[in-house]
This record gives sequence, structure tokens and C-alpha cells, in this order.
Amino acid sequence: MHLLLLSFVFGVRAGSLLASVFSDSMVLQRGVVNAIWGYTSAGATVNASLNGVVAASAVADPTGLYRAQLPPRNASLVASTLSVASSAGGSFTISDVLFGDVLLCSGQSS
Repeated sequence: MHLLLLSFVFGVRAGSLLASVFSDSMVLQRGVVNAIWGYTSAGATVNASLNGVVAASAVADPTGLYRAQLPPRNASLVASTLSVASSAGGSFTISDVLFGDVLLCSGQSS
């Protein structure tokens, strides 16, 4: 059996604290590091919190892009809240975040 890993690049609009791929009622893969990213002011510190506890921090590069890595979490049936806040001002909260198995399926119709 071969494991095929695919890498996708999701768009980030300049000036948005969190990339558009992140939204309410999302599922993140359990048991692995999950990256979150977006834009803020260059050099600003961004804190990502799960249920009010800081889980990851990152510093924005000269273009303002940051990438924080959430530590691995167990599968959950109880929804979490993910909040992202920048030291330059601004915050964003995502509700109903679950951790579990995320599958990407594709196929061809005959």
C-alpha cells in the first residue's frame, strides 16, 4: 500500500488575519500538527487559542504573513473555539471546531 500526500495552497487575502479556508464548524485532523496562517502587520506576534488557552504563537514575516502550528490533539466530539489575536490589533474567532479524521476523496464518474 502506498500513501500519497497532497499539498494544497489555500489563498490568503492581504489584510485578513486568518486564511479564508478556516471557518466555523470545521474539522481539523486529529493526532497531527495543524498549521493556521494569515496576515497581520510585519513583526507582530499572533497567538492562537483553543477554548481560551494559548496553544500556538507565531511572529509575522516582513510581508505580514504568519504561520502558527497547533499541537496534536485527540479526536473530540465536543466542539472547541479557536481564537486568533494579533499584537498589532485585531482578532478572529471560529466556533464549533472539532478534531477527527479528515479524508479527501475524489473520483471519476463513469
